[in-house]
Amino acid sequence: METPTMMTIQLPGGWLLRHSPKTCGGPAELAWDGKAVLRDFQCRFDGLSDAAFTTRASRFYRKGGQSVASCEGQVSPLSGNALRQITRYGANAARVTWDLSWRKDTVAKIGVEIGSATLIGAWRRVLVIPDFAAWTSGQAAQWHDLTPGKTLVFNPIPLAVVCERDDGVQIEFSMGFDVWRWQRGLGDFGPDRTGVALAVSDQEMTFQRQILRGGEDIMPEAREYRFCSQIAWRAPASVEPAAFPPATQLEFQATGGGLAPLPTVDAGGVLSLALDFAAMPVASVARRDDGSGLPCWESNVTQRAAHRAIRQIAAAGTTGFLRLDGLTPGGCQDGSHCDRKHGAAHWDLQGILTFANWARQCLGDGWTIAAPQPDAPWRLLPSLADPLAVTGFRTSIDEE
Repeated sequence: METPTMMTIQLPGGWLLRHSPKTCGGPAELAWDGKAVLRDFQCRFDGLSDAAFTTRASRFYRKGGQSVASCEGQVSPLSGNALRQITRYGANAARVTWDLSWRKDTVAKIGVEIGSATLIGAWRRVLVIPDFAAWTSGQAAQWHDLTPGKTLVFNPIPLAVVCERDDGVQIEFSMGFDVWRWQRGLGDFGPDRTGVALAVSDQEMTFQRQILRGGEDIMPEAREYRFCSQIAWRAPASVEPAAFPPATQLEFQATGGGLAPLPTVDAGGVLSLALDFAAMPVASVARRDDGSGLPCWESNVTQRAAHRAIRQIAAAGTTGFLRLDGLTPGGCQDGSHCDRKHGAAHWDLQGILTFANWARQCLGDGWTIAAPQPDAPWRLLPSLADPLAVTGFRTSIDEE
């Protein structure tokens, strides 16, 4: 139901989003089972939140199986720092892109926050996948207990933070593919100038993600900055995965020409297939440089090869069962994967989610699809719990 002041987006599993067309941030609220879980997902420039910006434009529409909220705003109508945010919602995860325009000769006295929020309820623990440098050096993800009256601080900004409430509800805040941008922030002011703080009370928790801790002499360069991120959610009693009939393991052609011929089924039969993307033959330039030899999902070469395989499966039928293995994130510094001339730290969770959304659109709603994550911490991330779920966003909606 829409009102003049709020746009609602109905999500699978009893989740509901509310966006205000009068602000350039959001969502204003994420609710489950009729009760708020998250409020005020926002950015802050010093003491000013994006809700106080002058909104220049806002749009709500559906595209490519996603519900999209796009908004732009500025500190004042004719001058001042500006912000553009695009949020692409899937079944249980959203990909967020921020473009922040910093005005010349503007000091960040307090600081700049990107994607902070208030979490409603009593939160008991948090899973932290550390910052890129620590993670690629072997530091493992770790659970931390949350205590009312205490604040947990993590510097630099972690790759992912999964907050768990007493009733088992989970909210994930994860970094986009553009790790190098988050590492640099708004300038070379030092790694201690970025971080995440979790301030816990009995009734709520504040998630503060600071891309720059300010100071009287902290003046970012006047230009546009871009940051990408994900937010995901999971209910405490997730639906058990559907039982799959015995599956035929699909094989890639060694020549890189897509899949070997797919099996056929008799009339009335059901296709049940499995495909492991870890075995997908792609050129060395498309693989992660971490020594694993696995495809990097931020590489266009990897995406094209995976798209070809999914199109072949889609051509085999409009219904069936499909298990996709090998959709597991990893780190890489090959800048060519991100259209960079030189090395650029990135990880490919965002690329996996982008591919998963496209694959669901290509295959349609008639397929039952699973993408299992056998190992921690990936099986603990809400964003990877069911990345190929049916979104319900396949038809157009009216824009505000």
